[in-house]
Amino acid sequence: MTILLNSSDLQARRRVASGALAPLADSLRADMERVLREAPAISGQKAMLTRNGGRCPIDGAPLEFDPYSPHAHRCPTCGAVQTGERHHRWWLMFAQLWRAERAVHGAVLHALGDEPRLAAFARATLDEYADHYARYPLDDNVLGPSRPFFSTYLESIWLLQLCIAADLLDAANAGGAATGSFRDRVAGPSAALIRSYDEGESNRQLWNNAAMLAAGRLLDDWTLVEHAMHSPSGLIAQLGTGLLSDGSWYEGENYHLFSHRGLWYGVAMAEAAGHEIPAELLARFQAGFSTPFLTAFPDLGFPARRDSQYGASLRQWRTAESCELGLARAEDARLTGALAALYAADIPQRDTGRWRSAAESERNEPASALSRADLGWRSLLFARETLPVLDRATVPSALLEGQGIAVFRRERGAGFAALDYGHHGGGHGHPDRLNLLLAHGANRILDDMGTGSYVDPSLHWYRSTLAHNAPLVNGHSQPRTSGTLLAYDEREKLGWVCATARVSEHPPVIAQRALTVAAHLVIDELRWSSAAPARIELPIHARVRVESASTWSDATLDGGDGLEDGFSFARDTKRARLDAGEIVRLVDTGSGATIAWITSSEPADWFTAVAPGAPGAGDQRFLLVRAHSAAGRIRSVWSPTFAVRDVSSSDAQLQITHADGTMSDYEWRDDGAHVGTTRPGEGREHIVLSGFRSVEGGSAAALAAPPSPAQPSKPHSLPYVRELGEPDYRMSEHSWADAGSPRAHVVINADDTELEVRVAVRKPTLHFRAPDDADPELDNEHPDIHSDGVQLHLWSDGWREPAAWLAIPERGFSRTRLRQSAGASDAPAVAADSREIIGGYEIRFTVPRASLSSLIALDVLVNDMSPDRQRRRGQLVLSGAHGDRVYLRGDRQPLEQFIRLRLPE
Repeated sequence: MTILLNSSDLQARRRVASGALAPLADSLRADMERVLREAPAISGQKAMLTRNGGRCPIDGAPLEFDPYSPHAHRCPTCGAVQTGERHHRWWLMFAQLWRAERAVHGAVLHALGDEPRLAAFARATLDEYADHYARYPLDDNVLGPSRPFFSTYLESIWLLQLCIAADLLDAANAGGAATGSFRDRVAGPSAALIRSYDEGESNRQLWNNAAMLAAGRLLDDWTLVEHAMHSPSGLIAQLGTGLLSDGSWYEGENYHLFSHRGLWYGVAMAEAAGHEIPAELLARFQAGFSTPFLTAFPDLGFPARRDSQYGASLRQWRTAESCELGLARAEDARLTGALAALYAADIPQRDTGRWRSAAESERNEPASALSRADLGWRSLLFARETLPVLDRATVPSALLEGQGIAVFRRERGAGFAALDYGHHGGGHGHPDRLNLLLAHGANRILDDMGTGSYVDPSLHWYRSTLAHNAPLVNGHSQPRTSGTLLAYDEREKLGWVCATARVSEHPPVIAQRALTVAAHLVIDELRWSSAAPARIELPIHARVRVESASTWSDATLDGGDGLEDGFSFARDTKRARLDAGEIVRLVDTGSGATIAWITSSEPADWFTAVAPGAPGAGDQRFLLVRAHSAAGRIRSVWSPTFAVRDVSSSDAQLQITHADGTMSDYEWRDDGAHVGTTRPGEGREHIVLSGFRSVEGGSAAALAAPPSPAQPSKPHSLPYVRELGEPDYRMSEHSWADAGSPRAHVVINADDTELEVRVAVRKPTLHFRAPDDADPELDNEHPDIHSDGVQLHLWSDGWREPAAWLAIPERGFSRTRLRQSAGASDAPAVAADSREIIGGYEIRFTVPRASLSSLIALDVLVNDMSPDRQRRRGQLVLSGAHGDRVYLRGDRQPLEQFIRLRLPE
C-alpha cells in the first residue's frame, strides 16, 4: 500500500495511463524530457521574501517564474528582464517547489510505465535534498520556521511532494538507498519542525497536516499521523470548521481553491490509511469541488474577494483537475457542467503554465482552452478512465449561507449580481460586509479588487472598507464582524436578498442592504440606523462619470487616519453637495450611456477621488456618497444592458421607466420588497418578495458586541510589577534559552499628573537600529520592529481604538526615538526616555493622566534583535506569550490580550 492508494489500484492505473489517459501521460513525459536536459542544480541557498524581490520595479507586476532561468526574470507586463540577488532569492522559493513536484512526476511516470531515467531523476532529487537539508539556515523566517524557505507551509508543500515521490519509488522497487537517506535526513527532521508550529484554523495548517500525514505514513510514525488527523487543528477539525456548511472555505474563493487541494491530499491519505471520516464532513468536502463555480463571474473569472489575486480565472488546468478528482469520487452534475465549460473550445489554447507549476503554491495563469492532456499527475492516478457526457448548463443563482454570499444570475448567465454579507473571512478577510458586486458578461461593473502584494504598502488600501463597494462610518473601516442574512427569495425572473451587519462599534451603527434583481436591472438599497447622528459613506468603484446639476469643486477626502482606513491613499478629490432626494446619473465611460441612478434620503456630499485601482491596473477614479444622519437610506438602480430609460423617486418608492415602455415601481416595506410592473397593453403585476429568516437573538441588531479586553473582570491595581522571562517570550525559530535568556522588569505606576511605564531590559547583546539605517525593504512593516526596543500599547475607556508607540534608544542613549504606530491623531502625547543599565537598557514612558480614564488596558512588548539577523528574533510580552510565535506580529497587539488596570482616583 502506498501513501495515496493501494498496490492493486496502482497496478490498475498502469492500464489507464497507457490507454484513455495516454495523452496526459505523454504530455507529462514530454515535460520531463526538458527537465532531464536543462533542470538547474538544486541550490543550497535559502529562499527569501522581500518587498522588491520578484516584483518589476517599473510597474510592480509579479515577475514570471521560469524554472530554467535562475538569474534573469521577465516582467509579463512591460517585458523588462530583471536581475539581482533579491530576485534570485525569490525565484528559489518556486524553484525548490518545482523541483520537488518534478520528482513526483518522475516517480509517477515510472510507477505507471517503467521509466528508469525518470526514476533516477527522482532518486537524485531525494539524494540532493538529503545532503542539503540540514545546511539550510533556520533563521530569518517570515511565517513559521523553515530551512529551505521562509514559511512553514511552503516547506510543508515541498515535503509532501517529496514524501509522495519517495513512496512511489519504493512501491516500484526503485527507491534504493535514496529513500532511506531521505527518510532519516529530511522527512523526520522536517516533519518535526512543521509539527512545532501549529497555525490553527489557517489554510496554511492544511498543508502542515498533509505534510505530517505523508511523513508519518512514510516513517511509520502513527503518532504523527494521529496528530495530523485529530489534533485541535487537524484534518477532521478543519473539515468541520474551516470548510463551511456550504462546502466553501471560509477565507474566500482564492483560498478555497488552494485549501481544497490541501484537503484533498489529507482526505485521500486518510482514506488510504483506513481512517474513517464522518459522512457529513465528506459531503462538505465533495461540495467543495463545485463551490467555486457558484460564485464565478459569467466569464469564469472568480471574484477577488478578501485576500485574492485580482483577475484570476477558473479556466486553468488546476481547476479542471480538481473537477476531475471530484467526479472520480462521486457522480455530480455540477462537476460535469463545470468540466464542459472548462473543456469548451470557445477561447484560444494558450500556454497553460503546467511546465513551470511550483507544486501546490498558488500562481494563476491566463485563461486557456483545456483538454485532459493538460491535467496533472494526480489525474493519472485518480481521474476516471472516461468521462460521462459533459453538458454545459447555465450555472443557477446560488445562496451560500455558510460563506454568506447571495449570487443572482440572469439572461442565461450573462447577468451577475451578488451581495457579500456574511463570514468575515478570518485573517485574510476584508472589512467589507454588505459589499456589492455587479457584472455583465466579461464586463465587471462593480468589482472587488482583492489584494496586491502582501509586502507592499498598498496592502493597507486593499484591506480598507473604502476600497470596496461597502458602507463605512465616520471615515473608519468596518470592525471585524460577520453579517446576518435577513431574507432571501429567488424566483424565475425576480429575486431579493436582504442582510444586515454592524458596520461601526463607536458609535454603534447597524446597516441593512437589500438587492432586488430582475432580468435587466438591479435595485440596491442601503439603510442605516444609529442612536446618534453618524457620518455614513458608501464608496462606488465603477468606471463611470457623474452627471448632476450641482457644481463640483476641489476638496480633500477627509477620513480616518488608521493604517487600514484607506483615506491616505485618496488624492485629486472633487466634491459636490446634493439635496435630499436628488437623483444622480452615472454614465458608463465606455458606452456613454447611463448605467445607474442613485439617490439619498438625506442631503449628501458626493466625492470623486483617485486611488489605486485593481492590482496592476494603475490608479482609478472612484465615487463616494457621504450623508450625516442617525438614519437614512441610499437607493440605486443599475442597468448593465442600458435597458432603463429613466428613474424617479418619492419618499418611499422608486419609479423606473424601461426602454421598451414598461413601467416598474419598487418599495422596501416591512413585509419585503414590493415590485410592480406595467407592460404596454397589459395590466399591472404586483409581486412581494419576502423569504425572511429567523435571526438569532430575536433581532437584526443581535450582532457582534463591541470589543473589550478579555481579561478577568477585576482590573489590577497600581503599582503593577512583573518580571518577564521564558513563559512570556514569543520566539521565532529559536527558544528563549537559545536567544540568550532575555528578561525584562516592568513597573507601572501613576500619580495625579502622569502614568509611568518603566521597562528594564537585560540581555547579552544589544542591537539598536539607527535612524539613518537604510530601509531593508523586507515587507510592509516598519523596519524599526527589527531592533531592540519597547512597544507600548494603550487603551482608555471611551477610545475608539487602542494607541501604540515604539521606542528605541539612539546614539549611545543620548536620545530616544519614539514613533506612534497605532491610534487616532487625538491619542495622548506620550513621552519616552532611555538609559543604559548594567546588562541592558531601560525605557521609561510617561502619559498625561488627564488623557486617561480610571480604567485602562495596556501591554508592553520588548523586541529582541541580534546583529546577525535581518528580522527580529522574538518578543517578551507583558500579557504573556501563550505559546504564540512572533511571526507576522509587526508592531500590533490584539486589544483582547491587554492587561486591565485601574488608576487611582
